[in-house]
Amino acid sequence: MDCPRCKNTVPFGARHCKRCGTKMPAAQGLLAEAGFAEDGEVSFGSAGAAAATAPARIMRGANRLATIGDRLLATALDLLLLFAIFMVASFWSARRWGGLTEAGLVLGLKPFLAALATTILFAFYYFWLLERMPGATLGKLIMGLDVRQQDGTRLDLRASAIRNVWRAVDGLGFYLVGFLVAIFSRMRQRIGDHMAHSVVLERTVSEWRQGLMVLVWLVMLLGAALASGKIYNTATIDPQASGPARAMLRMSWSGRGISFQALHMEVSLNWSPGEQPPAQQAYQPEQSK
Repeated sequence: MDCPRCKNTVPFGARHCKRCGTKMPAAQGLLAEAGFAEDGEVSFGSAGAAAATAPARIMRGANRLATIGDRLLATALDLLLLFAIFMVASFWSARRWGGLTEAGLVLGLKPFLAALATTILFAFYYFWLLERMPGATLGKLIMGLDVRQQDGTRLDLRASAIRNVWRAVDGLGFYLVGFLVAIFSRMRQRIGDHMAHSVVLERTVSEWRQGLMVLVWLVMLLGAALASGKIYNTATIDPQASGPARAMLRMSWSGRGISFQALHMEVSLNWSPGEQPPAQQAYQPEQSK
């Protein structure tokens, strides 16, 4: 961890800074351990003795373990992208098995499962291949993160597959399981990281490259929205169709907003107020002439 006064690297658990003598806050080590604050780093090569006593930020050279906060933001960016893919798959399955109406999208069990299976398959290949090839998904690239093995080398296909198969367990409760495991892990590893012997590190990313990754992410979201719109606009829709009575997913839109309902959750976004009824004028009796 770092001294709050002179920013000197202080060994984890130390009570005073050796350079300026400042007393270290008692909670700073705990925050650094959980990944929500800056801490020091320990560099090591193949020697395992240093790893046993190293603080939260360790790895080869100047690389440091990613904070939990950065990893959560990267996961959120990836999940938004996967949600866009799910919507494309939903419109496609609704066009194939029924579910497109004049009011929007209504998915029964069969098209919903088809869209969900397509998204899960895409998600596995998305995480598996990107964490193997460049070492990071789009969300991690934007946040400046990198997935490596504990010895600092890149993941192979087997290790990346193991890490992402266990994502099904880590992702339970909107990644609550993975979050709880990571904050109590010495190297901030979720279950998939423990099984694949991997860690998530910070990486130095230039501003232009980070901006390029943001642009790619936005283009993919826009492309998914355009693809969904094209599927809907080119489909033959029965004006009398209302969709299945028992729907797994409903999505409707109008000039005033959009509503999304899945299972027992509903989200509505209104960007213009509803029409107000015309004001009634007070009754005034006619005056006798």
